[in-house]
Amino acid sequence: MVEIAAAAVRPVSVRRVLKSESVRAAALLFLLLAVVFYDVIFLGRSTITSNFMNPVDYRALPANYGPALVSHDEWLRRNLYLHANLRDPGATWWQWEPSTQFLKQAIAQREWPFWDPYVGGGAPAMANLTPAFFFPPYTLVVWLGASPTLLNAYFLLIVWQAAFFTFLFVRRHGVGFLTAMMAAAMVMLSGALHQQLGTFIGQTASCLPVTMYAMRVYLDRPDHIRGIAVTLVFAGTALASFPPLVLAIFGATAIYFLVGLLEQPYGTRIRVAAGGIASMFLAFGLVAFCYAPAFAARTAVPQLSIAYAHAGLDWMPALHLYQIVTPTLVGGAPIYADSTLRLPPGLYFPYVGMVVAVLACLAAPTTAKSRTLLVGHALAAGWIVLKLLGSPLVHWVGRLPVLDSIHFAYYFGTLLGFLLPCLAALGAERLLSGSVSLTRALAVALAAVAVVESLWHVGAAYDVFASRSAAYWIRDWRVLGVITVFAATALLVSVVLRDSVRPRRAAIVALLALAIAEGAYNGWYPNPAAWSIFDNPAPFLKALQAHAGANRVFSFAAPTANINEGFGIFSMDSLMTFNPPRAHGLYHRYAKPGLSIFQREATVIPPDPVLDRANIAVVSVFRAVPGIVNAARSRGYTPIFDDGFIALFERPTLPRFFFSSEYRRVDPAQALDAVASPNSREVVLEKDPGVPASPNTPHDPAVQVEAYRRNSVTVVVDAPRAGVLYAAENYFDGWTATRNGSPAEILPANYAFRAVAVPAGRSRIEFHYWPPGLTVGLWISAGSVLVLLGLAVIARR
Repeated sequence: MVEIAAAAVRPVSVRRVLKSESVRAAALLFLLLAVVFYDVIFLGRSTITSNFMNPVDYRALPANYGPALVSHDEWLRRNLYLHANLRDPGATWWQWEPSTQFLKQAIAQREWPFWDPYVGGGAPAMANLTPAFFFPPYTLVVWLGASPTLLNAYFLLIVWQAAFFTFLFVRRHGVGFLTAMMAAAMVMLSGALHQQLGTFIGQTASCLPVTMYAMRVYLDRPDHIRGIAVTLVFAGTALASFPPLVLAIFGATAIYFLVGLLEQPYGTRIRVAAGGIASMFLAFGLVAFCYAPAFAARTAVPQLSIAYAHAGLDWMPALHLYQIVTPTLVGGAPIYADSTLRLPPGLYFPYVGMVVAVLACLAAPTTAKSRTLLVGHALAAGWIVLKLLGSPLVHWVGRLPVLDSIHFAYYFGTLLGFLLPCLAALGAERLLSGSVSLTRALAVALAAVAVVESLWHVGAAYDVFASRSAAYWIRDWRVLGVITVFAATALLVSVVLRDSVRPRRAAIVALLALAIAEGAYNGWYPNPAAWSIFDNPAPFLKALQAHAGANRVFSFAAPTANINEGFGIFSMDSLMTFNPPRAHGLYHRYAKPGLSIFQREATVIPPDPVLDRANIAVVSVFRAVPGIVNAARSRGYTPIFDDGFIALFERPTLPRFFFSSEYRRVDPAQALDAVASPNSREVVLEKDPGVPASPNTPHDPAVQVEAYRRNSVTVVVDAPRAGVLYAAENYFDGWTATRNGSPAEILPANYAFRAVAVPAGRSRIEFHYWPPGLTVGLWISAGSVLVLLGLAVIARR
């Protein structure tokens, strides 16, 4: 016994650790990552979306892309877009990148990112889950400064960890080292990561291998400790907080878990199921502090339900299935500037490649665990495909409450970039073991060739060959054809010579090399030089910061929302999901934008009284909209900047906060019309403020702003008579006010903004924002932490 105890505590030699297959796998995947992204790691190139095309000023100037500017000819001469082949890059450079700067500034100023005063006249920041403020790895990166170097390292690390956990997950199902590495490499090079690299969608998608691995570890030994691990992993994934993809990840993992229960002894299945389900629900409790404000905001924003009323029923034609094997031949994420075949944007399957598809068709179980992998992933993949194609069998799910507002067709296909490589690993394992029949191999090979052949006919049917860019389509078709022929040949040779180990192993190595080559070709894109557009503002942004100051800007795509928040510029534009409904109504009534849910793409300048009441001091115009430039000039606005690309016009406006005893009370139904009435200093109220109305005088004192922070504002007014303090800040749930330390009612003023009644004399008004739902969410999260600690104590005992 003494010898056994001594052996148990004897240090593990470094040599033994280095021989560990996990360490070898990690090193090999790092090597593959370094080869694929050598230009980012060694040449100072970047995967940051705004480095491809600066959304503030896209012109190829050193001021916009840095001294190491890569000419746009690098892309144009190859018929490529000026940005990476990403799904919806605008969502990243207009939303996620500015929110990164917003969080960075909030951390530096020691403020919670509850409210964003820069966007849309003010909007809830935390409740808009897209920024993922509390996803631990991302929060750490922002806390460390979120420099271009750090961000690029983070994005590449995301890709690596998704591949590494894929290896660990597949390996636990009895699959060999080589074939598990094959699955990991296929995930690393799939469109699920490459076409979402450097985006909040890619950040969330990379969590799926981790949740699957955690569930596999739990199924292998379902005890309290591993149940706690599942809880923590699920909670961390939920904090990645892109809800449609988080829902997809949890759904796929739940399917795998339910199938995995069949591995358990009959008498323990209920206990294991209860433990797994309890872990999932406990995870939701841990993140209640993050999601409860989002649910509260959703109920307070009726325009959201209208805009997404039938999102769950979106579907795509079966033609999109070709996108699984090719990113270009039948559309997909934008890649070619002059595309030969155009399909509805946003609706696509991220590619995995022909090699993955061929091997996935060979998948078959050899053990109970591999059966769980096959059945669980096949069910999840089949459900996804049927739902996205609008099959009546599963399409009804899009009519259920909550799910009816989820964009299945836009996001759920991402999971195939993980599910199919795992199935391909099972197929490769069978091929390596020599258990694939010649009949099946021949059928799969012929099917693969038939897919390539049919693509030629699809191209002809869509007049691809008459396009100016037909040569690109033909080139990609030929590459796919060569890969298919080589894959089919390796498959058939392996099966014909299956009685010998060496040909089988050689075939697997050849298929692995072929999959890497195919993934590298499909994902290749010339990367730009690393540069921070936020640390180096464009000239017109510097002019805006100087002239607008604490006042607001009304923007016509210069800059596009929400980029202004990264530069501390106040605007009425907003790309937030949850915008205060009154501000949304005001913007849509007087700016007449083209988008129903957001506050952007204004087509007219609102009336001057509306601009005054909204504290608009500068109108910023992209010169490609000459009608707006002419309208600004005709109103007599003062030109303050014009570089031939962006024009800025200054106008006199009212302060953000001012005192007024001149108010007019109207019915709520008339308030929106009344905002455009003359005499901008007259405040339009919908409730009696409890003080008499009287004319303003030219000598009324200015309001002193003592402190202006994200979640609180303190102002002091020396009122010459009773009246109201007007604040051109959005009226929304969660804001409270005190007057000289006592609670004060916030009145809706000028339809979208706020007012507080003040008596004659000196008043100190403090506004505070606390997200609705946060208190309940914190209590639930705190209770969940206590339960988790209790389970940890029980497990330790």
